Amino acid sequence: MTDGIHLLIMTFTFIKPTEALVRVPSHEHCHPIPLAHGPVGQVEACTCGAVRLSVGPLTLRFEAASFLALVDLLEQARERLLCGGARPLNPGQAA
Repeated sequence: MTDGIHLLIMTFTFIKPTEALVRVPSHEHCHPIPLAHGPVGQVEACTCGAVRLSVGPLTLRFEAASFLALVDLLEQARERLLCGGARPLNPGQAA
């Protein structure tokens, strides 16, 4: 083993419970199209229609509708944090 940083990139494919037994298609031939990038990560659209969200060493693959639902959820949380409608937990504080 070498002395270096080893990054593990995990890719999750979210499928509906009814599709759980259906083979998930390979995404090896997808060509990513950059949509946004910043200090914490990047978002890419795949030519297969999926959206890839990479944050640090973690990469998540979403159907476009699922990604948009996640964006709505994050926007709601952002607004509550900025407007003071929610107090974030302090490190170590129970939920």
